[in-house]
Amino acid sequence: MSNTKEIVGIACKLLGLLFLVSGISTFPMLAQGIVTLTQEGQKQVGIPLGYLFVPIIQFAAAGIFLIYSEAIATRVIKAEPEDEPLLDGPWQKGFYEICIRLIGIYVVTQAVPNVVNQLIYIISLSQSQPNIPIHFWTTGIGHVVSLVIGIHLLAGGQLFTRLAKLLRERFPPTVSEPE
Repeated sequence: MSNTKEIVGIACKLLGLLFLVSGISTFPMLAQGIVTLTQEGQKQVGIPLGYLFVPIIQFAAAGIFLIYSEAIATRVIKAEPEDEPLLDGPWQKGFYEICIRLIGIYVVTQAVPNVVNQLIYIISLSQSQPNIPIHFWTTGIGHVVSLVIGIHLLAGGQLFTRLAKLLRERFPPTVSEPE
């Protein structure tokens, strides 16, 4: 595989991890969608269906990019004029680890304000209402999960790396080189 294809393959894996992290953080939306659909007198169907399908679509996209990263890279990069090494040595692992940590920084910087904001909402609502609506709890849980995932990615994200390897072993992609 050429160097450009390797970089595109790594980028696809990282995109798959982003979809996976996003899917995990929006997973509580499934519960919110189910509760909303089962409520008596529910007139809006589009919003609860959105709650159901957003995490499912994100998990599907994560699986596609994690499992078929090399096949996508092969289809995107048909031919490369020169095949010179971009970096000497085993650079792929280092590049991947740096990108994982950068994704962790991004996720943490997004999650911290969301967790604080949601905590403020829940505290202020608990003072005025005896029962806090479920969407405040599910949203808060999603933000806390995002924060935990971001911290894990900052630490190297070994769980996601193992998950990606397991998916690739379980569902090996079939790659045919274009002629």
